[in-house]
Amino acid sequence: TIDKNRISLFSGSIKKVDLEKKVRDHRDAVTKRDRDNEKRLSRELYNILILPVRDRIKGKRLGIIPHDVLHYLPFNALNSGDRYLIEEFPLFSSPSASVLKYAIDKERSKGQKVLGFGNPDIGDPSLDLPYAEIETEMIAKLYPGSDIYRRKDATEKVLKSEASKFDILHFATHAEFSDIDPLYSAIRLAQDHPDDGRLEAREIFSLDIKPYLVTLSACETGLGAVTGGDEIIGMNSAFIYAGAPSIVSSLWSVNDVSTSILMESFYRNLITMTKDEALQKAQIDMMKSKDFGEPFFWAPFYLTGAWK
Repeated sequence: TIDKNRISLFSGSIKKVDLEKKVRDHRDAVTKRDRDNEKRLSRELYNILILPVRDRIKGKRLGIIPHDVLHYLPFNALNSGDRYLIEEFPLFSSPSASVLKYAIDKERSKGQKVLGFGNPDIGDPSLDLPYAEIETEMIAKLYPGSDIYRRKDATEKVLKSEASKFDILHFATHAEFSDIDPLYSAIRLAQDHPDDGRLEAREIFSLDIKPYLVTLSACETGLGAVTGGDEIIGMNSAFIYAGAPSIVSSLWSVNDVSTSILMESFYRNLITMTKDEALQKAQIDMMKSKDFGEPFFWAPFYLTGAWK
């Protein structure tokens, strides 16, 4: 149960301000690659949020509907002391129970046609993402019949005119998050008059699409603002309301090299696995790698909506 100042859990209660601080400190430790504090806080948050209900989790997978600041917590990186939560279960989440039902109702059969956008030319060479192009080329090889647009061809106009024809939408791009008005958060694409290249959340709400999956391989696409109804307004909700049952997105700015590796694994797994299992295996494989084993590289990505 939750009131203004205190959250009551199976194990007792914790002041809301204390939980918020732990979540912020954990995110800081992960993103700053402070392994000592990351391990300590991962264990503390696991003990607060997961351990009290661990023996009640009987199913194969775990669905999480967070509240308030927990929307910003990478649950997959919580640690029991022996292993991360993602090693225990395939995970999926939803901004709210009503959004989850809406997403599941939109579930469709798996398709193989990918519309991909890689490293759009946004007018600033310092923001180029060369591995994002490699990422989209890899997807095209795995999924014949895909249409991949790069650099100046990766425009907002193409997305709006072609998106309804494809099974998977993949964005290997930059994104911007607005904490003033999340409806103006945007995926950055190449400009093509009259479109400005900023695919904003408010525009996504009005799209008419029917994909199996949307992947936002971009920075901070999973962020949104918590409203009074504990709903998250952001990219994930926008794509679900536009017609997508599932979205893979990120909670913080990510390395384009490690992201390319994780996405290749995810899409290869997705050919034979459910979405949550495909992401779980990709993240576990990455945590075992020599160069990208820290949560900073794999933990930002999470699945929202339908898991099949």
